[in-house]
Amino acid sequence: LFAIRRLGRHQLTTGINLLGLTFGILSCIVIYLYVAFEFSYDKFHTDADRIYRLMVSTSRGNDVWMPEPLGSALRRETTSYSAVTTLFTDDTKVLIPVAGQHVRFIPAISGDQKYHITFADTDYLKIFHYQWLAGNPETALQQPFSVVLTESEAKRYFQHGTPEDWMGRSVIYEDSLTVSVTGIVKDRTRNTDFGFKDLISYSTLESSFLKSYTGNWSMSGSNINVYVKLAPGITVAQAEQQSSAFYRRQTKPTPGVKAGLSLQPLSDVHFNAAYSDTYSRHAHKPTLLALAGIALFILIIAAINFINLSTAQSILRAKEVGIRKVMGSSAGGIVRQFLIETSIIVVAAMALALLLADPVIAALRGFIPEGVRLHITDLNTWLFIGATMLATCLLAGWYPARALSSFLPVISLKGQGVRQLNSKSYLRKGLIVFQFTVSLLFIIGTIMIGRQISFMLNTDLGFNKDAIVTIDLPGDQPNNKKEVLAPEIRNLAGVRQVSLNTADPQ
Repeated sequence: LFAIRRLGRHQLTTGINLLGLTFGILSCIVIYLYVAFEFSYDKFHTDADRIYRLMVSTSRGNDVWMPEPLGSALRRETTSYSAVTTLFTDDTKVLIPVAGQHVRFIPAISGDQKYHITFADTDYLKIFHYQWLAGNPETALQQPFSVVLTESEAKRYFQHGTPEDWMGRSVIYEDSLTVSVTGIVKDRTRNTDFGFKDLISYSTLESSFLKSYTGNWSMSGSNINVYVKLAPGITVAQAEQQSSAFYRRQTKPTPGVKAGLSLQPLSDVHFNAAYSDTYSRHAHKPTLLALAGIALFILIIAAINFINLSTAQSILRAKEVGIRKVMGSSAGGIVRQFLIETSIIVVAAMALALLLADPVIAALRGFIPEGVRLHITDLNTWLFIGATMLATCLLAGWYPARALSSFLPVISLKGQGVRQLNSKSYLRKGLIVFQFTVSLLFIIGTIMIGRQISFMLNTDLGFNKDAIVTIDLPGDQPNNKKEVLAPEIRNLAGVRQVSLNTADPQ
């Protein structure tokens, strides 16, 4: 009660300390939620440390696109892996046969007319496990023209019913590929780059008009990835040696180019943008680590600000300390009193920060992923909150408490305690200098970044970028159709020039 009454009597100082710590803790919470979100990707898979993606390694670099027959051949001919799965991803239209009607078109969630599907074999379900609502994971992807859907996707397709009702229903992909539902699985609730909702049996490729995609050892770059799970007792080096030797026997490497297979850990897939695919969203690990460092730095700066404000009040508290010691208080009791006052402010700052976290995240939605939010029931979040509060209390409260409790009663009552504190407090002086130095660095850095952004936005690029429009064309269209489209666009009023290209300029 004494601590609360004292904080109430010094409302201005309490308010400044409270706001400083609130913004410091709020920054830490938002950054933690973002960093923790990114680092949580695909951590939940069973034996995640034994799951790898295959890469073709050459002296010219690495590539994660694989020849189509590689996965099944490795499964038959090598002993390094307990499971090998081949993934073929593509975009397609979806139609649902409806009784009494012809078909019902299913639009993509993004608003596009096509969306993502994946062809996978039975080993995929041995590497990446699901919670099954209907169907048998051992057989669901064995037969051609079979598909396993997530619960949310099945609801979009069929609208009504239960997982058992959806079994055996038909789905039509790309107007002519008709498959039957052989399994329904729960949607992923944890962060993953493998958010596939339509898993079509891989054997469907060889049994349909898509057969042209199969059997070609020289075709690399056709949306095909291979994931493996190391067999017990096999090391990465052993698996790479055996797989590379097999790969060289099956392919004809370019003369002078040494080729082989290497393994990319599952934990690296989310962070390594050097290897692109059609399904994962990459995050930059050095940036995330830098943000974590910035969060810690902001918290330290907030604590230093609290320390400087607290010790600046020493002239008001010196006589209080002297009187309390004369009345019998020990140094330890005074330290506890100061720490209690600090703890009250820290708890209040944490409460305000938690209330502001979701609104701040919503305001930053254009810069951070959609799934980042405050999970108040998450154990790790509470551990972080507890650790942050404890660290802040110790950082902000311990030094002022020790410094002020060290005054001798006689010196304090004579009004000389402040002079004693100022003559010996090299740490306090250093913190003030450090705080001003960091503030100047931040101001200078902000000015420099602002000028750089202004330069990039306003510099003359040599052309009028606002007058250039890019039209994306389906990649599966023949070139002659594109050459017919270009003159038609050129004839439109207001169009000066038209150019065809395979990719946007970077």
